[in-house]
Amino acid sequence: MSHNFYRRDTEMQAHGFNKEMTLQGRWSTSLVSALWLVLALAAWAVFAPIPLRGTTAYIIVNGISMEPNFHLGDLVITKSLSRYNIGDAVVYRNQ
Repeated sequence: MSHNFYRRDTEMQAHGFNKEMTLQGRWSTSLVSALWLVLALAAWAVFAPIPLRGTTAYIIVNGISMEPNFHLGDLVITKSLSRYNIGDAVVYRNQ
């Protein structure tokens, strides 16, 4: 068994691989995977819809009252704020 391990290790070194490179490659892959996971969780925190306990609402404009900024059929991504300023675009949902 140790002979097979030695042979595989020797073949890997012959092709330019060594244990340090593979360890570095593993850490690099793990770090990239962790970064993608953090980015996905951050995107979920920002864009999660209200029905899934998020804070973002997705609204399709129905009518012409928001023109010229928003047109009929536009998708608008909204978040509730504690305070609004003059000139802010707001949406109303009739329940």
